[in-house]
Amino acid sequence: MDNSGSVVILTGGTSRRMGQDKATLNFGGTSLVEFVVGLIPAGMNVVMVGKPGKIPVIHVREEPIGGGPVAALHAALPHITSLSFRVIAVDTPFGLPWLLQQQLTLGQEALIPLNAQGRPHYLCAEYNSVSFAHAINRLGGPQNASMKNLVSMFTEVEYLDNPHTETLTSTEVLLDINTPADLVRAHTIRAREWGE
Repeated sequence: MDNSGSVVILTGGTSRRMGQDKATLNFGGTSLVEFVVGLIPAGMNVVMVGKPGKIPVIHVREEPIGGGPVAALHAALPHITSLSFRVIAVDTPFGLPWLLQQQLTLGQEALIPLNAQGRPHYLCAEYNSVSFAHAINRLGGPQNASMKNLVSMFTEVEYLDNPHTETLTSTEVLLDINTPADLVRAHTIRAREWGE
């Protein structure tokens, strides 16, 4: 597991389907965002994009607020202290153990997992910091930019099928907590892997 580098956590905002901010969901006696932060090894640089909180990490907001993931990552870039960074959306908490086992190789610009339908999961990935900044500039800025369009600016991207760990299946690694049913399933996984 890589204990160096930077992790950017995207906390988003209020979810219509969940009825509240996902980052503050009760998750095994703590909030979902606190659970995610707790998975990050000591020594890593952590940047959180979203509503300011009390967790002792770097907090930033995207411009404009609600401007999407490219705007969020653009806000985080000045605080990245490493050649590459990992990004994790707070509602994909089990992606982080897998992501921390990955490492860009020389010349690679991105490592992106594919879900069971073969679609890229751009917010559980690792990116070269310089390449990411250049791609935003080539798009003319972060406003109204999509992750798909940004990644299309890269020439060296590795897409990984079947992302899994020794104990987490690929479906669990890329589980998005979007509904109350997803949250129940996530609690089951958390209890199995990390205890009650």
